[in-house]
Amino acid sequence: MTTSKTAPSSTLEQNRAVASEFFTAVHERDIDRMQAVWKPGSIDAFPGFRTMTVPDEQRGFFLAFFDAFHDWKVEVLDITCEGDVAAVHWRLTAGFTGPGLFDGFTHTGAKGTVQGFDRLVIQDGKIVHLDAYLDTTEMARVIGLMPPAGSGMDKGMKKMVNAQTRIKRALKRS
Repeated sequence: MTTSKTAPSSTLEQNRAVASEFFTAVHERDIDRMQAVWKPGSIDAFPGFRTMTVPDEQRGFFLAFFDAFHDWKVEVLDITCEGDVAAVHWRLTAGFTGPGLFDGFTHTGAKGTVQGFDRLVIQDGKIVHLDAYLDTTEMARVIGLMPPAGSGMDKGMKKMVNAQTRIKRALKRS
């Protein structure tokens, strides 16, 4: 754990405990425990993908997520704290085995592992903001929403997207 000259070690230890409790609750699919470490009205964000307010939007997202993904395991690889920020490096292993949908997609039966990083801002023992970063393309590949990298389907998809891009550019010029 990294310490800061501006925050007493007891604050850093508290922030580490809050981050750890949140991820333990996620691993155990315990939404009430997850939300107990948040200040209501705070923001839980996947930049470029989704932003949710806590508790209602976050609860809805995780209920649907947990219903779609099983064989669930979240492993915290490292937590580093400085000031009011906790940085958490994690690994998620899950199967997109349903029965629920994820963002309108029917479960594929695929299982896989991805790593990510969350930046939590913690004030007075409560999370007030979280930005979750992961390679969403890799996530889509491991859960079967995109073809494996380098496969024939992957190459075909890239050709189709590139052709679409060329057509759009040509139409803009005319």
